[in-house]
Amino acid sequence: MFYPLLLVFVFCLSGMADARVHDYETTRLKSTAGTGVGSILINEAAILNPAPIAFFTNSSFYFQTERFEFDNTNPQRTVPLSSHYHQESKSSGLIVADSDSQLKGAFSYQKQREGPYKRKRLSASLASVVTKNSSFGLLYRQTTDETDSQGGTTTQNKYRQIVMGTTKVLNTNFTVGAILIDPFKAVPEDVRVVIGGQLVFQDVLTLMLDLGMNYFEDLSSSGLMRAAIQLNFFKNFFLRAGFFEDNALTEKGNGFGIAWVAPKLVLETSIKKTRNIDLEQNIQDSPLEMTETSFAISYFF
Repeated sequence: MFYPLLLVFVFCLSGMADARVHDYETTRLKSTAGTGVGSILINEAAILNPAPIAFFTNSSFYFQTERFEFDNTNPQRTVPLSSHYHQESKSSGLIVADSDSQLKGAFSYQKQREGPYKRKRLSASLASVVTKNSSFGLLYRQTTDETDSQGGTTTQNKYRQIVMGTTKVLNTNFTVGAILIDPFKAVPEDVRVVIGGQLVFQDVLTLMLDLGMNYFEDLSSSGLMRAAIQLNFFKNFFLRAGFFEDNALTEKGNGFGIAWVAPKLVLETSIKKTRNIDLEQNIQDSPLEMTETSFAISYFF
């Protein structure tokens, strides 16, 4: 029902966004500090790499809720945070993934608020196997960003983007993937290529790594590095942790989470901390640190 959206995406890419919130992440991605481009994930095919869903044979329903807290501790700050940061900041997301047919895909709806910034985003993805061990996918996303000013006025920006993704299964323990974000430069600062890998040791320990950059800019100003670990420490329980550094956003941080995985039901919770490392920027109206606490439930059928 959502597949026709992708037939027209190449004619719809336009617009620019000024008011921005952080890109939506699932609870799993938050626990690994965003790492996962090279992992075989089904729900994340709607927001990260669309290609891995081609390897699944089941479908899923996913719901997530989270809240944000902001730390303003900065001795050099001369301007206090706006009152919007003292209001409730939260987000929610819904993902439906369909893997029953030969052409597989996912749909998501996300609603976010971070201080004065708000976002609503719809996304849809399609993917198919290219060879026995590789797949390719396309993700279309339509975004509306809003900013609430101190005077009570609201500015709004709408834009459309695509993400291209590919996944390769090298063997049962090692997978790699790559994504190209917004290649048509609807929002130039979003343009990125990210390459990731995942290595599994005896179904107990998993290591993940993502590396990326904006290929129109220098590595020093746009480089991205994320790394994470997952441990199956007790039967159906998984412990995850990761860290990241993003030069484009001048941010770094870490994530931690735990998941209970049953054949049809998955429960996850995570905490992610993001710290702005550009001290000069922090003197203005932006928090020094943001903490995200999220909970998600998935049902597979």
